[in-house]
This record gives sequence, C-alpha cells and structure tokens, in this order.
Amino acid sequence: MLSEQSSSEINLTVVNNAKETVDPLKALMLRGISDHRAGRLSKAQSAYEEIVSKDPDNFHALQLLASTYNTQERFDKAAHFFDRALVLCDSNAQVLSNCASNLRSLGQFNLA
Repeated sequence: MLSEQSSSEINLTVVNNAKETVDPLKALMLRGISDHRAGRLSKAQSAYEEIVSKDPDNFHALQLLASTYNTQERFDKAAHFFDRALVLCDSNAQVLSNCASNLRSLGQFNLA
C-alpha cells in the first residue's frame, strides 16, 4: 500500500531531488559573456582568464579573451590568445577572420 503523502509533499520531494548543481566554469563563462556584451571588458577578461587558468584548452574562453584584447587594441596579447584558440580548432571561420584582422592591425599583412 502506498504511503499517504500529500500531492504537494511529493512534488516538493521531486523538486528537491531534481536540483542541479551549476557548473562553476559555465556560470563564469555566462558572466563573462554578459560583461563582454555590456562593454565591461576588464570584468569579462577576468572571467575568461579564470576559465583559461582552470581549463587551458577552453576554446571559447580563449577566443573571447582574444576578442576583448583586440577591442582594446592590445593586439599582441590578442594574437597570443587567437593563436592558442586556433591550435585547438584551426577551421573556425570567425576566429580565423578575427585573427587575420588582428594580424593586419599588427602590420603583419603577409600572415593575415
């Protein structure tokens, strides 16, 4: 025989058991993207750098970090992170385009 729990008690139990833990790196990435879109580049950079420090092969964090440095005209720093991202995925059209633009800004037209 089933216990006589009320419907609301059962629903509460299901909800409590279904709670997911949020991946801290995913939460950090979402915060970085939000800051990036809002123009808070130093905050976005901090988030992306923290992700890269914990996950050095995080393609998305690398290319977004490069993008923030490019926007700030810190082209040498941007080139470093674009290069790292391209090692992981050398066929991403957006990153290739952004990298070429960054190389042109550095005066390295032959590499762009």
